[in-house]
Amino acid sequence: MHEFHPHAPHPDSAEPGAGEPPPAAGDLHHRPTGLAPATDSIATVAANAGKSTTPHYFSESTVDLLRQVLPISLDRVFSPSQCAIAGLPALRTPRPETMSRSPRNHGNGNALHNGAASTLPEPAAQTPRTAPLRTPATTDAPAEPRPLTSAAKAESLTVVPEHVAIIMDGNGRWARRRGLLRVAGHRNGVDAVRDCVRAAGELGVRYLTLYAFSVENWRRPRAETAALMLLLEEFLRGELAELMSNNVRLQAIGRLSDLPDSVRSTLNNSISATAANTGLTLILALSYSGRVEIMEAVRSIAADVRAGLMEPEAITDAVLENHLYTAAYPDPDLLIRTSGEMRLSNFLLWQLSYTEIHVTTTLWPDFRREHLVAALQDFASRQRRYGAL
Repeated sequence: MHEFHPHAPHPDSAEPGAGEPPPAAGDLHHRPTGLAPATDSIATVAANAGKSTTPHYFSESTVDLLRQVLPISLDRVFSPSQCAIAGLPALRTPRPETMSRSPRNHGNGNALHNGAASTLPEPAAQTPRTAPLRTPATTDAPAEPRPLTSAAKAESLTVVPEHVAIIMDGNGRWARRRGLLRVAGHRNGVDAVRDCVRAAGELGVRYLTLYAFSVENWRRPRAETAALMLLLEEFLRGELAELMSNNVRLQAIGRLSDLPDSVRSTLNNSISATAANTGLTLILALSYSGRVEIMEAVRSIAADVRAGLMEPEAITDAVLENHLYTAAYPDPDLLIRTSGEMRLSNFLLWQLSYTEIHVTTTLWPDFRREHLVAALQDFASRQRRYGAL
């Protein structure tokens, strides 16, 4: 992510997707190939690209390092074809592909949202939408306040947002200030996720969306993206019991077909296992891009128009919302950004139109319940006018 770009943020910034344009539409299912294959940032290890006829973005020593610092074997995460895409050298015994790409299911809220192809679907594949997935919000008056939980009352909260979204930023800086590898910051960030999910559920938040990995993050050094995928699978496996015990329903949005097969399989299993839970809905934004989400929604609407399922004059904001990844969820009431950065970083660009924003200088690995409570108290002090007086 930190290659030079004229609009790039300060190199200390580590949030998902800041300062970089999304790749071309036809390239979204592939890792960028324009980076020099001789650099690994997770450790100062030179790749041996020049010593082989096959360019490897990871040297063998880097793979060894990843195996040392991460508890999951790389072999369990990357299929042979994805090793080739990610620039990994061959890893032990090839395994079969575990998941095939499935068609996107717009906003159904109960399955993986996979990225659409770069061409419009054939008209014969289209079916009419018989009812909207969400009702247009009334923006001239606030919603009726929801009953407060005992935990919210204990924190003297007068109102709790229904939907909180968080840009989890600062893992790299947290690690660097301690003389550690960046992956250490990501690993400690998992503790912040666990604490935040527990607190959000107890305080009465109904939806919590975490910006975990952006489309632009695939441009980070290969060693770091591999480590992040390993940590994601570890989180999904290791936290399932915690999610079940806290009645948390897991969901995911983004171009999930970009994820390694094993990660998608584990994610799908966790989504299925928690589907009946009735407490907090935890939404992970993975390989996500706000611009790509809007682009795909427009393409889907264009396909409906081309198939004769709707007239152009019938397109409204509610129609577009029903084609977004988030069609089954309300828009965020509060956006929290850690590490003090002041930008949206291509996150939920449509959905954040009337969202209150709270920025804290706390780095994400240090974010805990008290920081969430402070953000909710800030939110409770706001008067939301939605453009009215």
